[in-house]
Amino acid sequence: MFLFVAFGLGAWLWRFNRESEVAVARQARRVIAGRCVQYCLLFGFGDREPARREGSVEASGARIRSVDIWYLGPEDRVEGNRWQLSTRRVVLTRQQTARNAPLFENGVYVQAEIFEQDPEFPVHTLQGEFRFRASEVLWGQTRDFLGGRARVKRIHVTWQVSNSIEEEDFPVITRSGDPGTALA
Repeated sequence: MFLFVAFGLGAWLWRFNRESEVAVARQARRVIAGRCVQYCLLFGFGDREPARREGSVEASGARIRSVDIWYLGPEDRVEGNRWQLSTRRVVLTRQQTARNAPLFENGVYVQAEIFEQDPEFPVHTLQGEFRFRASEVLWGQTRDFLGGRARVKRIHVTWQVSNSIEEEDFPVITRSGDPGTALA
């Protein structure tokens, strides 16, 4: 009798868990038009020497709102939806700037406003081209492209609230029920 109850409970829990996974997957793949999404595109995995990375991103079914460099260096720049950036060695101290120091990958943040159900983002780089759809890069997942040399991850949409050169560690924006927004 106990085995029968345990088996029945186990089967019910498995079915419940499976239905929950399917529902979450359906909801995660649905991209709502009129909303903003943001992706972090990283390049340089597997590089042995610092390398120049140039590229661009386009959107079909969305409008690119901004492209910003993830780890800005002195010669890195963005113009519209095009970028030029470099991977560089980790610099901790003067003694650790040797050629065997590990490399930092580098990349861009791409923010887009969606106006179709499942937009596509073609990415063109000197190292190759790839494309991804919004439904293919879900929260908490990282997709590899170009043989693992490029990665795409969906991240929270962010806006810069200050253009100060100082580190503003704890800016907070609150919104009340009445029309008003406060920055603290």
